[in-house]
Amino acid sequence: MFKPLKQDMNPQLVKERWNYLVKWERRLKRSVLLCRIIQPLGAAIFTLNMLLATMNLFLSIGNATVTEAIRKVPLLPAMVESFPRDSYKDALIFAGWFAFLIPLAISALVLGVLFAIDYYKRKPVPELKGTEAECAEALSHEAEWVYNLRRKLPQWAIFTETTVLTALTIWPILSICLGFLGGDEPAVLQIALACFVMLVCLFVVFWIFAGCFWVFSKLNALYYWAPSEWKFWKIFNEVDDYWESVDPEEYARRERVAAQRGNKRKKA
Repeated sequence: MFKPLKQDMNPQLVKERWNYLVKWERRLKRSVLLCRIIQPLGAAIFTLNMLLATMNLFLSIGNATVTEAIRKVPLLPAMVESFPRDSYKDALIFAGWFAFLIPLAISALVLGVLFAIDYYKRKPVPELKGTEAECAEALSHEAEWVYNLRRKLPQWAIFTETTVLTALTIWPILSICLGFLGGDEPAVLQIALACFVMLVCLFVVFWIFAGCFWVFSKLNALYYWAPSEWKFWKIFNEVDDYWESVDPEEYARRERVAAQRGNKRKKA
């Protein structure tokens, strides 16, 4: 991994800082594309696998009422028929690797493909040429560009997928709740009680799914890890100040801009 440079900016560090920023520019371009591919792809696969694993966990309980309710759900029982569920522990372990490892492995495959493409198209770092002021200007623009690239790195939200996954479990949970109810109470009362229990169950299930999605999203994000944008902002400020210190024309231009802004504020 690339380590941020901590030394104060000076002419001797220009080339080193340039190489550092150009490498991160290339890496961040790949990371932005990678995030936009593997996060939605991983979320879709994780949602399906988590749903199937949840159905398998329900079936592993072995209760006749639960099993009958799950069997009424279209398609899903047939899809989990071959899943291990000799015990609740076996089903839970299977759910862990089935829901997490498979989408993470697919994300790793996508990373490998993009990395291979980048490696094939890789070009040497362009040499920084020109006067001291010209090199400082190019370095400042590069630092600003890298900072903006880091800001474009998407932050993935988990609550949409969590809501969808929770909604898909409404029918089996409602069927289970209705199956456990019985007795002499009126049907309307039984349905009302079942709906109330279902809402409580869904609330608990929602936050369990949210926790699982959060863990998966963080694990998936490791494939495109990058320092915080504030580190690149700090680098930009350092090299921009350096540019102003070695380029009298740029310093004079900024002074004129600052004076014009000050006059506008006084008039306002």
